[in-house]
Parts: sequence; structure tokens; C-alpha cells
Amino acid sequence: MPMLAETIDGVIGVDTHRDTHHVEIAHPTSAAIATCSISNDSAGYAQLLTWAGQHAPGSRLAMCIEGTRSYGAGLARAAAAAGLPVIECEQPTRKTRRGKGKSDPIDAHLAVLTALQLDADRLPTPRADGDREALRILLCARQELTTTSTAQTNRLRALLRDGDDTDRRLARARLSDAALTGLARRRQPTDASRAQAVRHGEIRRLALALREAARALKANRAELAAIVNDLVPGLTNRPGIGPVSAAQAIVSFSHAGQCRNDAAFAKLAGTSPIEASSGQTTRHRLNRGGDRALNNAIHVIANTRMRSDSSTQAYVLRRRAEGKSDREIRRCIKRYVARQLYRTLTAAMTEQRSQRMNPPHPLTPEKKARPTPLTQIEASAASGDEHLLLLAPPCSGAGACGPPVRILPGGLPGGRMRLPTGRAALPRPHPGRGLKTYRKFSPRAGQAGQAGQAGQAGQAGQAGQAGQLTRHTPRLTVVHSGLTCPWICP
Repeated sequence: MPMLAETIDGVIGVDTHRDTHHVEIAHPTSAAIATCSISNDSAGYAQLLTWAGQHAPGSRLAMCIEGTRSYGAGLARAAAAAGLPVIECEQPTRKTRRGKGKSDPIDAHLAVLTALQLDADRLPTPRADGDREALRILLCARQELTTTSTAQTNRLRALLRDGDDTDRRLARARLSDAALTGLARRRQPTDASRAQAVRHGEIRRLALALREAARALKANRAELAAIVNDLVPGLTNRPGIGPVSAAQAIVSFSHAGQCRNDAAFAKLAGTSPIEASSGQTTRHRLNRGGDRALNNAIHVIANTRMRSDSSTQAYVLRRRAEGKSDREIRRCIKRYVARQLYRTLTAAMTEQRSQRMNPPHPLTPEKKARPTPLTQIEASAASGDEHLLLLAPPCSGAGACGPPVRILPGGLPGGRMRLPTGRAALPRPHPGRGLKTYRKFSPRAGQAGQAGQAGQAGQAGQAGQAGQLTRHTPRLTVVHSGLTCPWICP
């Protein structure tokens, strides 16, 4: 497997900060060529790209940025838009820094060394933007709302616990929306002391805050579900997978190619088995590393399936009969869930990428048309005084389709028209206009309109059936549509 140093002409290492970035460009041998410092804004990014083009030893460059989802997010987007491969660089560890010191030029050079030591087929690319970033923002907001709501709930229960018997019963019960509404509307006693008045006001404030947080969490869940269904349709229909768990899986997965196989994704999720064998005992234990947010989502999915999914419950009974503990069974289920998520997300993301790279032709009809070549003039009724007329020569199948032809009665204003590139007017054009004018074209409803000769020797201009027109058209100006038929080409 080739190293990155064997496939590039130079590498750019960037140490990012809030206000400025320090940059170093080096040879594949790690020998520094030049260094500079840029501002963390659009002007600085443009300056860096110009500077890199001036000092680059070749056209094959790669940029290794520290903190691509933090201070280096803007630079990573600018470099990707310029066509530079962007590599994500982690912050150097103490072991890496040992004996080298700490400074911005040193960190930029360490970024260069990190990139050159990577395999060319296993580059850590930055995580995707777009809908994935929207999911990440919503998940961060949900985590904040949940943490704040938990703290406010504990405070509210503590205040209710110190009240009278009615408040203590409320403290032990579930704080539903009705209970919170009742607490928010409860009136203060007229003979209340200062401490009771303060407690009453705080209880009311916390009840209103918790009710508003519950509504925000509900709206957050709806937004997550909408984005997840757009990215991976049908994912939330699988057992145990809800919008929140699915969103976390998509955020950690990011894009196809981030993890090379399901084993790497399981390692990222912290669900890969770790040997814990000794002597005659052969067993595996849980993995304590990886993305703990993704691990928590998979843990929730596994527990839900163990409680409610019949096939998972049958699997649990079978593994218990084999002598496995519940912890080991849960580890196996989490590994299966990770494999299932990887395959589902890879298939969905790969399909979306292929659709972006090969978009459908804008004039491709919804219903597949017949591939047989046609030579005819088709007219269809339109609103007002305009009619749509399309001249379709024999289709070459090359896919060079153009837009439909707009037909204007009585010629064009001013007698001029700019023809698109690669288009031509009909043979035997009207004098001085480059267009062919048919002065007799008046088919009636259900009758074919004969358009006469339309070409030179060897080119037949016979018009076939012309459809149904609701009004008489005394004069039509026709523009040739090109070499292929816009509605016939597959």
C-alpha cells in the first residue's frame, strides 16, 4: 500500500487558531519549503491559496489541517472548494511533542509529518457538511436541553419536597405537562411568608421552563426525524432505531468511505470485541474506547430490541442457554447493530453520491420514450398567441439535447434571434433573418398539418401529424432545435 509521500509533490501543514493560522509547505521528504501566517477569514484563505500556488513544487498537493471541525472549519471548506485534498490532523500528543517543544511553526511541521506517514488509501478526511452538520447542531442542542431540563427537574423536586403534603406528593409523582401547568398557575397564599413567596416564585419559574423545554425537545425530535428520513429513508422503521439514535449514527458515520468496512465502524463505535482470555477461558469484553455518543446510541438500540423485538429475545434465550452472560450477549447484539447500521448507511450514502455525480438530464421525460428515430414537426396548443413547435430530426442518441423551441406567430420582434451554441436555423432561411418562415400552417382540430418542403436535396421536410390546435395560426416562425430531439433522447 503506497504512502501519501509517494503520491504527492508537496504537502501543506496548518496549525489553526482563533485569529490566525500558521502554514508550512514541504517536500514529500518533509523538508520545509516556506512558511507563512494568515488571518482566519476569507481574505486569509485566498492569500494562502495564492501563496501555495507560488511555492508548490508540483501540481499534486495535499493540505493537512489541525481542527477541521473547529478553528480550521472555514479553511477546510475553502481548500476543498479549490480542489485541494484535505486531511484531518489530530492535536499532537505529549509523546509526539517530547523533546521538540511547543510553538506554532513546530505544530505546523508536525501536521506535515503526520500527513506524510499516512497510507494513501486510508486518509482521515474531514466529516461532511450539509445535512450532517444540521443533524450535529440539533443533537448538540438536544443534549443541552436535556441536561438543563434534568437539572431543573431536580431543583423543582427539591423545592416541592420542602413544602406541604400536597407539594411532597407532587415531588414523588411524574412531572407531566398537566402537573407543570398546574404548578405554573398556582396562586400564592395571601398570608405567605417571605421564604414561602420566594419558593412559590421559583417553583413557578421552573415549571414554565420545563414545559417550554419539553416543547423544544418535541420540535427538535421532529426536525431530526425529517432530516434522517431525507438522508436514509426507512432507517427509523428498523426495530429499536428512533430519530435521535439514527441521527447520531449518521453524524458519526459522516459519509461513505469514512470507515473502510464494518469492523472499522465497530471500532469507531466502541463495539468491537477485545480479547479477555486467560488460560482455558476464552472470552471477549466490552470496548471502552471509540465515539461514546455513537456507542450510547447503539446501546439504546440494543436494549430496546432486547425488550421488545421477538427475534432479538429469541437470540438472547439461545445465547443464555450456551452459558453467556447478559453483558456478553449485549456486546454481541451491539456488534450486530453496528454492522447493520454500517451497511444501511453505506448503501444510502453511496446512492446519494452517485446521484450527485450523475444527475438526470433536465429534459429527460418522466415516462421513458420510444428510442426509435423520428423526423416530424409536432405542435401543441399553448396559452395566448404562442404555440410550441418542435422539429425533431433523426435522433443520434448522443444525449446533446436542447430546450424546446418557442414558436411566435408573425415572426420575432425586430426580426432577430440569438441562436444557442451548436444550433442552426432551418435550411433555406428567410432572407435576412436566418430563420425559416411557414406562412401556411393552419391545421384544424384532429387534422394533420402539412408543412411543405423544409430542406435541401436529400432532406425531407414532411411534417407528420400536428396534433390538435384550438385556433387558426396564420404565420409561424420556426427555429431548428439541433441535432437531437430534446424529448426523444434517452
